[in-house]
Amino acid sequence: DVVQTTYEFARLGKEAIVKGDINLNKLVRSVVADMMLDSEPHIKIQVAELPSVYGNQGLMRRVFTNLLSNSIKYNNKAEIFITIKAAEVIEQPSGKLQSFIIEDNGIGIEADKINRIFGIFWRDPSTASMYEGLGVGLCVVQRIIELHGGDIRVESELGKYTRFIITLPDTNT
Repeated sequence: DVVQTTYEFARLGKEAIVKGDINLNKLVRSVVADMMLDSEPHIKIQVAELPSVYGNQGLMRRVFTNLLSNSIKYNNKAEIFITIKAAEVIEQPSGKLQSFIIEDNGIGIEADKINRIFGIFWRDPSTASMYEGLGVGLCVVQRIIELHGGDIRVESELGKYTRFIITLPDTNT
């Protein structure tokens, strides 16, 4: 329901106030188990060693749940491959930032639509009739990342892959 979703979106900032160290390895394993993805033989999830970050555990769970759900939903391959791995450590005067990547072998996103996917209620007109949704999931993900002082970028090639690069404050920041 659009009203409930809008209300939840507006409350994200309040939840983000409670922060602590998050072991992303444990968090991702927990999300994969809760989504019962290990029991799906056509879904292959490879999780490399991930950094710990500083943030709100519940909101980070929503980020991973949403991105994994999208990786599965927007995928027309017989075997779905999802890779989650650490990327780079970025040193800044304000502290270290950890970045990591979530990549899938799904349908991809057209280059001219990449900048629009984070818009609230935006759905790709060319695929909207094939996939259910309200068009708020990635908007929520972006908002959560921003509330944590982080950044999210997307790289994609139509028909081949989508890669989300997320940067968040290190646990010592």
